[in-house]
Amino acid sequence: MAPLGVLLAVAALRATEGMLAPGLECAPAGVFARRHVERGEPLLEARASAALSEPEGPGALARMACKLVRGEADDSLLALSPPDVLHRWTDVELDELRWPPLAAAARRDREWIARAHAAHADAGVPLARFADALDVCRGHALVHGGALHLIPGVGAFGWSAVRGATLERRGRTFRLACTEAREAGALVTISAGWRTNDELLLEQGWASADLSSDSAVLTADDVLERVRAHQPDEPDGGGGGGDVRGLRAEVMRALRELRYLHEDEGDELRVLSGGYASDMLGILLQAACLGAELTGLSGASDRPALAAAISIGEGVILSLDHEVRVGAALQALCESALAVCTDDLGADEARLAALEGGAARAPGIGPPLGSDAGAESRAAEAPVSYTHLRAHETRHD
Repeated sequence: MAPLGVLLAVAALRATEGMLAPGLECAPAGVFARRHVERGEPLLEARASAALSEPEGPGALARMACKLVRGEADDSLLALSPPDVLHRWTDVELDELRWPPLAAAARRDREWIARAHAAHADAGVPLARFADALDVCRGHALVHGGALHLIPGVGAFGWSAVRGATLERRGRTFRLACTEAREAGALVTISAGWRTNDELLLEQGWASADLSSDSAVLTADDVLERVRAHQPDEPDGGGGGGDVRGLRAEVMRALRELRYLHEDEGDELRVLSGGYASDMLGILLQAACLGAELTGLSGASDRPALAAAISIGEGVILSLDHEVRVGAALQALCESALAVCTDDLGADEARLAALEGGAARAPGIGPPLGSDAGAESRAAEAPVSYTHLRAHETRHD
């Protein structure tokens, strides 16, 4: 006799096929269009009464997970599989990521799940079962109208970042609406939104080496330490302008007073896809790389630090030399981060390209969550986590 999970999955697949629009077909890699699909056309329709919904806000996912475990959901939702998210990886496998911030985030995720479970101890649900349900809700739920919704049939679809189908409601019916016209033979996916590979790995268990929304978070301490190592202070600023380090500190204070920099930059210090710097990272680098420019400002203003802060905040070029130093510092920062996570970036990227080529996964596309068919192994996902730091693609125009 087949296991209950298999029977539920088969029943859910058959039910999903009945909810799909004509001309769509379920396959292990996701849902394919067998005809031209127009933009705005519904891909799947499900009764709103069969959905599991929870208003957005703190604890929403945990409450939804408890409802799922208690059976307060349509039977088709019980067949949804939890994605292979990072907290399920062993510590040895997390080390394969070779990106310490992401491994640390996965361990924090385990702690968060344990706290959420403890907060709902009265439900009498084992931790492992609660974690499965929470991962199902976090990975599969869609946002609409200020609430999270888990709808029947969602498990058949692959996911994509940034674009893809979105959730709509028409009276008593939820539907997935196509946001871009698709030709016959194309894979139709659900939008995962504007997420980074780190977020996708943590929440849905997949990643893509060519992701337009990807970025890597750095800390202010790392940025300033790398700039100091790359660009030692000149005692007189290269032209008799006084203590450069002290003036740079004044510029930093002025940038924060003017709110160009925040007291706690948090996750706004990012290297974006293709090697670009986020606005906050660019401003911090420009302030940290100031040198002889301060000498010129000292002669033109009685408050050179304030003048420099306004120029940087408003995007005014102080000098060509300064721009070159900022670009070089950004490249050195990326190279330093890469040195932490890989000895041979070229070899890792070649291996990743071969793995992705063999799977024929399009850029920014992930398989149905919880499905082994077409999915990469954990070892294949691991090198993706730091390819956004390619130092030699750094641009500073």
